[in-house]
Amino acid sequence: MPHRGFFDSLLDLELLNLTRTLFVGSSLDSVVAARSLGFYGLVFTDIHETVERVQAICSDPIPRAQQHLQNNARQMDLEMANGKTIKDTFAQFLILDAIGDESLVEYDDTLPDFARSYGNTPKMFVYPPDIDINAIEMSAIQTIPQ
Repeated sequence: MPHRGFFDSLLDLELLNLTRTLFVGSSLDSVVAARSLGFYGLVFTDIHETVERVQAICSDPIPRAQQHLQNNARQMDLEMANGKTIKDTFAQFLILDAIGDESLVEYDDTLPDFARSYGNTPKMFVYPPDIDINAIEMSAIQTIPQ
């Protein structure tokens, strides 16, 4: 591994932009040393995991997020530790409000306002409407073209 002086000389010559430099080291000590200088550091584990992590770090998160939303459209429910799922319309209204793409979310638009959020929820999980979900629902619904 290069000595710290090597990194210092690169930094002195302004050959590195630390906000855009990733250091992959074989030991935690070398990664900690690189991080102490301002590098983003990653410990090499195995080739496949390291390549995957480097790609995740270096790729644009927006296309990945858009692909995730498309792959999971209308299936963004809460999964409990026991494997059961609960319809999570609050998160879906947040997505709808932020993105405005109705094809990504699922809610029952035949229910009256303020009841929509609870239409598909099992009875044991029915909660009274609260201001958070009602406000985001009203905001999201207003963004949908009629």
